[in-house]
Amino acid sequence: MKRKIKQLFLACMLAAGLLTMAGCSQAEEEMEPLDPALEQALNQEAQQFLEQMAAMDDETIEENLEYFNQEQLTVYASGLNSWKSAKKDLGAYESVESAVSVPTDDGGYETTLTVSFEERECEFLMGRDRKGNLTEITVSPDYTMGEVMAQAAGNLIVGMGMVFAVLIFIMLIISAFRFIPQDLGKKKETAAPKPETPALAPAEAALTAPQAEDEIAAVIAAAVAAYEAEQGSGAACGNGLVVRSIRRISKAKSRR
Repeated sequence: MKRKIKQLFLACMLAAGLLTMAGCSQAEEEMEPLDPALEQALNQEAQQFLEQMAAMDDETIEENLEYFNQEQLTVYASGLNSWKSAKKDLGAYESVESAVSVPTDDGGYETTLTVSFEERECEFLMGRDRKGNLTEITVSPDYTMGEVMAQAAGNLIVGMGMVFAVLIFIMLIISAFRFIPQDLGKKKETAAPKPETPALAPAEAALTAPQAEDEIAAVIAAAVAAYEAEQGSGAACGNGLVVRSIRRISKAKSRR
């Protein structure tokens, strides 16, 4: 039983190895090298494109970028931006050291140039699809390890400096809270308004205390005069007045 299992395992391993070898041979057949004439044409085209970019001054680069962006030529704009970023680190263009064009998995082509500049070498990459349309343009300067480490250290210092600056700003804001009054925003309690004395009516306001006493005295005198008149048949009062009759008048008429 164990022997049969071992034989079956070996058979599976052999079949897997045969399938892997078949896949590799098929990939090698699909990735055939380019025709020398086609490869030379692709290499020359990439070199001419690079030399045109290297001959541009800053003003021409900006004009071309504006045109590419307006026409939505994103691949050309991306390639020119890549050259613009690397231009100051490369220096003047000297020569192309090597050029290689290979087919890609999607049926396109990829051309890689090793270019020598005044300051350093760089790798220029240009990709095309199976129809010949540009898909990628990149310029990659060859920096030394020391330059890479120095650039990384500079980025680290800038990043840490920004973080500390933001933290200090937040601390200053928090420390300024103690200068803000604690009762800020609370409504102040207002005292209850004192009840106002109702205003007197015009007729009541005109009626003063002396006038009220005169009216009372007049009423008493009239009553006495009426009584004497009844007793003495219209006798005269002490002040020379004779009371003939007494009629009651309304309060409103009396206030007039």
